[in-house]
Amino acid sequence: MELSDDDTSLLEPPGKWTPPFAWTFFELLEKEGGRAGRTLIALGTMEASGDLGPKLVARVVDVGETSSQLPHVMTGEGRIVRPGRVKITSGDVMIHRPELRGRGLGYLVLNASIEWARLHHPDAEVEPITVVRPVASSDEEWLIEFAKLTTFYGRFGFLWRSPPVENERRHYPSDPITVSALRPVQEGDLPLIRRIDMPASLTRILDRLHQGVEDRDRLDALGKALRSQREKWLLAGYRLNWIGWCAALALGWFAARLSM
Repeated sequence: MELSDDDTSLLEPPGKWTPPFAWTFFELLEKEGGRAGRTLIALGTMEASGDLGPKLVARVVDVGETSSQLPHVMTGEGRIVRPGRVKITSGDVMIHRPELRGRGLGYLVLNASIEWARLHHPDAEVEPITVVRPVASSDEEWLIEFAKLTTFYGRFGFLWRSPPVENERRHYPSDPITVSALRPVQEGDLPLIRRIDMPASLTRILDRLHQGVEDRDRLDALGKALRSQREKWLLAGYRLNWIGWCAALALGWFAARLSM
């Protein structure tokens, strides 16, 4: 797609997280009963150097954020923790924008880590996901929270024994699993997420802007033509008025002569 000077004036320089991330764009649809509307987010992934080899780094940013620094709303990670063993989450899985929670972002980020692990370390073991019970939680609150977290990770293949095993006080790790047994969650099963073809979308937006400019040019040309025609009509009207006045004076003069 060729860009004109007007096109390039619409494009801002890249933000803090752009290079060398590869960005994929998604629309988050409105959650039922939620107050936040649809949101355009970008999931950026890149491979960086870790202590034991390459690692995956993921960032989620809100594309509508006006800050040039593009502060992230969620992070992800995949890395080797020791030979033959990988970790697919950084442990910080909090979505830092409350209005974006509950729409499926966590699945996208963990999908990226799992796909990276399946590509580079398919035979490795996976570091367990450890669910930590808050100190102040009641039994009822804990059961609800535990069920929510294990349901989320369970969609990727993680399992917990019933009742769960406590390896440290209030720490409950998932059962052993290999990378090959993990499965990403299909985007089609995430009802509030829609992948965006950004190149095609950008082309369509620019085409619409160009069409709008062309429409404005046509309207301006039509307005000028109408103003020009109006001036001609006014001039013709003035001339007809003078002719009418002259004719009226002439008729009046002849009428006066005849009456004498």
